[in-house]
Amino acid sequence: MSAPHAAGVAALVKAAHPSWTPGQIMSALMTSAVQDTLKSDGVTPADPFDSGSGGIRANRAVSPTLTFDVPSADYYGSSADPLHRVDLNLPSIDATEMSGTLTTHRTAVNVSGSSRSFKASTVAPPGGSIIVTPSQFGMDAGQSRTIAITINGENLAPGQYFGKVTLTPSGGATPVVIPVDFVKTQGAVTLTHTCSAGTLSKGSSVSCQVAAQNFSPNAADAHIVVRTSDQAGLPISNVSAPGVPDNTKGFHWDGTLSGSVAPTIDSITPGGSPAGGYLPLSLFGVPAISGMGDETLANFVVDSFNYGSETYSEVGVDSNGYLVVSGGTSQDNDCCNPQTFPDPARPNNLIAPFWTDLNPGAGGAVRIGELSDGVNTWIVVDWADVPTFGTSDNQEFEIWLQIGGTESVTYAYGTLTGGGASTGLSAGAENRDGSSGVNQAPQANADFTVNASPPQPGGSVVITYDAFGKKVGSFTLIARMSTTQTAGVTSALVPITVTP
Repeated sequence: MSAPHAAGVAALVKAAHPSWTPGQIMSALMTSAVQDTLKSDGVTPADPFDSGSGGIRANRAVSPTLTFDVPSADYYGSSADPLHRVDLNLPSIDATEMSGTLTTHRTAVNVSGSSRSFKASTVAPPGGSIIVTPSQFGMDAGQSRTIAITINGENLAPGQYFGKVTLTPSGGATPVVIPVDFVKTQGAVTLTHTCSAGTLSKGSSVSCQVAAQNFSPNAADAHIVVRTSDQAGLPISNVSAPGVPDNTKGFHWDGTLSGSVAPTIDSITPGGSPAGGYLPLSLFGVPAISGMGDETLANFVVDSFNYGSETYSEVGVDSNGYLVVSGGTSQDNDCCNPQTFPDPARPNNLIAPFWTDLNPGAGGAVRIGELSDGVNTWIVVDWADVPTFGTSDNQEFEIWLQIGGTESVTYAYGTLTGGGASTGLSAGAENRDGSSGVNQAPQANADFTVNASPPQPGGSVVITYDAFGKKVGSFTLIARMSTTQTAGVTSALVPITVTP
């Protein structure tokens, strides 16, 4: 019943505020909700998965204090920019990759009709913190204000954590609650920090190493700083190149780590399609892609899947019989120059069952949808009875991409007529930079599996150093790294105890 309740309250909010955007309406519902305290059994304490933003309260939702809004263009742009998706101006924070500390911003508009002062308070997991800057501020009616929200999980073990930000207004207005969810995990550029021992006696030293490795496909500009928590008690010395010593307090390094080497397409083997052959999406009532005509490429944000052990959440469906795995632009829409794989020229990152000059505008349909067997779910892209341009030769084939962490990339053919357009025909698969690919001739009523190997790691840096125990006590050696391919700051802390 949650969907009709939410829709009904949203309609009430829209009636009360006709000029508000869908984002503002969603914000009103979320930030004014009341946190659940018990599960549905009325006894067990609720956890964040039960509560979400809380239970909708219609009287509060129609009179919120602040609203947050996200233009549709920002939503669309975020599909190609997962690194900065956490910065969408949503009335919640979902940091799916938080490797130490992360700061994001939110901009709110005062819709209460009165000037208000606000005081920020936070709830964070034990060992972590959430800080709002500024912690107190004022806003006139209709005024907007941007706040910074910093999550610090340097001392937390890997895992998922929850918290919240509450902006309490003056004058008894409805408090504004922003739920916070983050996953402590390393990003695409990893940082490791180890020492040969965690305990040493006064007057002795311990050898340590800090290392960074780029697993991103793109080059990463990186900045690493290593510090001791007490340079009088545990100074750092003997820093190896390319580290640059900063006296006894530590050292730093700045440089560029090359991107990872793209996955390889190893083979295309018979069989493997989940349906055992061609299965039209029309049987499941999936509608044709609107506007798919001659020379069309349409991008879709989809559930995450793996191709070459790399994760994607966007696909570009081209009318000419191929899929651009990472989504495409007009430069990737090519009717009449089908490639022999591999080819570094665009388009790349292709799954191409039947790349030729096809014309859905003259007949047939191209569809995209999801199918499940109750255990696994697949994204299916189906070209159904699509004619070769200028002919009556109809082609039917489809691509299957398994959703989730298990990689399964297959395609299947139904009826094929003719040998493609006069401009050529190509079929097969290719990796993201066109350095590896396999060609496979189309075969009617057959299905095939694309087999790929993972990418190879990119650039790395390793720096060694010694830490000398000058005083008895407990200390921390702290490594922090910021890069152009990871959000926030990655941290790696090593506790050291110096004994008498």
